[in-house]
Amino acid sequence: MIAKLKQQKRGLKWVVFLFALIGMVAMTSGQPSGNSPSRQDLVGTWLLVGENGSVSNPPGALKRLKFITPTHWTITQSDEKTGVVVFHHGGTYTLKGNRYVETVEFANQNTASGIGRKAKYTIKLEGDLLKNDGIEGTPWKEVWKRQRVNDRVIDGAVEKAPKQR
Repeated sequence: MIAKLKQQKRGLKWVVFLFALIGMVAMTSGQPSGNSPSRQDLVGTWLLVGENGSVSNPPGALKRLKFITPTHWTITQSDEKTGVVVFHHGGTYTLKGNRYVETVEFANQNTASGIGRKAKYTIKLEGDLLKNDGIEGTPWKEVWKRQRVNDRVIDGAVEKAPKQR
């Protein structure tokens, strides 16, 4: 009788273990992995600091800024000499794990042909660097640097601004 109770107890432990395992799989199914950025991780002002996946100072991109909120994004690039906006566009985005998709909903005349288009990326956040790698026909592979309150761009380099008194 004792042997039968021990056998039943062992069987019950396996049943509990299996249900726990199934529950954990069901709860995590479709959830982003632990290293996937959240919308809140993306919120901020970003300066384009590289292309093709590496940090550099691409010509003409020193004034390209991306602004991300919890629901929207915009990109603005100005002429380095005159300050005139060369292009500006933006819209909404979706984020599922490392898959980031921008939908262009508004634009100035220079990029108006992009309204309605989607740009699809896999993204990776490494400290203050956001790396966008275009997928499914999106050609861009960009590196953006988060701009902090005291950052400023001087001759193409990001420096800490002196503290205001």
